[in-house]
Amino acid sequence: MNMSSRIFRFDFLPRAFAASALFALAAVASAASDPNLPPFDFSDAFYRANGIDPTTLIGRPNGTGPASVIDNRENGPNFNNVRILQQNAAYDDSGHPIFFSVTAILTLANFTNDAAGAEAFQIAEEFKVYEFPRAANAQYAVFPKRQDLLADLSGGYFSNDPLGIWQVNLVRYTPAALNTPAGQAALSDLAQRNGVDLDGTPVIKTKSEIFNLRDDGFVIIETPPLGGPDLRWFFCPVIEDPRDGAIAPDAFLEIVELPDGTPLPAQRDIFDLFHCLQATGDECDNGGFSGFLQPYGFGTAATCPCSNATGGQEGCTNSTGRGARLAASGTARVSADTVTLAASQMPNTLALYLQGTAQAQTVLGDGVRLVGGTLVRLGSRINGGGASSFPVAGGPSISDRGDVQPGDTRWYQVWYRDPGSFCTPDRFNLSNGVRVIWAP
Repeated sequence: MNMSSRIFRFDFLPRAFAASALFALAAVASAASDPNLPPFDFSDAFYRANGIDPTTLIGRPNGTGPASVIDNRENGPNFNNVRILQQNAAYDDSGHPIFFSVTAILTLANFTNDAAGAEAFQIAEEFKVYEFPRAANAQYAVFPKRQDLLADLSGGYFSNDPLGIWQVNLVRYTPAALNTPAGQAALSDLAQRNGVDLDGTPVIKTKSEIFNLRDDGFVIIETPPLGGPDLRWFFCPVIEDPRDGAIAPDAFLEIVELPDGTPLPAQRDIFDLFHCLQATGDECDNGGFSGFLQPYGFGTAATCPCSNATGGQEGCTNSTGRGARLAASGTARVSADTVTLAASQMPNTLALYLQGTAQAQTVLGDGVRLVGGTLVRLGSRINGGGASSFPVAGGPSISDRGDVQPGDTRWYQVWYRDPGSFCTPDRFNLSNGVRVIWAP
């Protein structure tokens, strides 16, 4: 099998990384017309040509938010019109940051009964990712993770794995690592170099670190059994070149987080890099990370009080037939705050902009309250044309009004009146939320 596009490995160095490092960037497949298009799902024909029956793939994106969206732009012959919004953080075999999409989970039944299927199975067994489950997880249970995965891009992966199929391998620390002087010394050295994960054990960033630890008896590597109930393979094509628009404005990053929703400190450089690329199309210059803005909490039939969901990136449906949509733009730097919250798809009524110190999920009125902890009423607006925004020109910024400090994570939402009798007797509703991590 041959790749349908060029593969690149070139110097692209965020300042947070060592000056001698290469930032490895590769794509399993990309649009021939524009290599910097954001990622799309493969077409059914491309799956079948490469030995996979797409009809029963598990978790394949279908254009429904928040993980994907329908996008009908020209994107080459090997893709459909489902653009993938959720990106995932990882390291390559040498410890460089990469971003990938999960396009499906596959089982033995998905390999076609022909030569292409046999070759796809061989590929699936050859190329490996290393997952890092929490110590308390059951055997072969990947989630929750203690850190993000490591993908082995060596051994001809780029030229021989057109769908980005990976075999899952789980890495766990052994009692010898945790309870012997030699193991404790090895882990102390690694933690000083790489930082620690959610279990308080060292983050592992390279394949050589995994195998050195294994050879010393300090980790075990387990592969879920063939044909068993646990995840053995999945598709995760990597973004070819994440600059110049490949990470779209509406994309979002899945990365291991602390309980307060902030990224694992040892992986903060990957988090910052993603959002610099998203905001500027390049690494950040002259001031570094400029904060993080992410919509969340879209109304679904399961969460909305009357199953009043639209399936889009918005809150529960109101009397206009849509859900209120809250979006954020600008720079989330406390020292130079230009963030604007803009809400739309509401009745022309009172709208109240709220800030919380925690995320929540509680049915309230015709919608779902998504902000919790200590609440601040940033300001109220009267909607015009179904929309309003905060702050007003010349007024206090969001960080000033909300008493935000550098490094704070805050959650935002709009409460609004809905005079039409629609769902509950309460006659008010709420938008989706926006999470902001504030830079200095």
